[in-house]
Amino acid sequence: MVYFGKYHNGKIVPETDLRLPEGSRVRIEPIPEAGPAPQESDPFDTLGDQPVDDPSLPADLAAEHDHYIYGTPKRGQNGQGRR
Repeated sequence: MVYFGKYHNGKIVPETDLRLPEGSRVRIEPIPEAGPAPQESDPFDTLGDQPVDDPSLPADLAAEHDHYIYGTPKRGQNGQGRR
């Protein structure tokens, strides 16, 4: 069972009546005060700051992304494909 209380004027003051046998050993563990929640960063905020330099990627990936994602004809292939 866990009980909560506060330290006040040199004594631990429980929030509820403990009803423990006299002489019971207890463990006192300070709980840090709740501060502001840490702000989580969004990975998309810095995505543009992380250029990809991967030789295994096609050189025309940006221009022909529809071809590589959806399989559409390349836009720059002999005038074929959509423009």
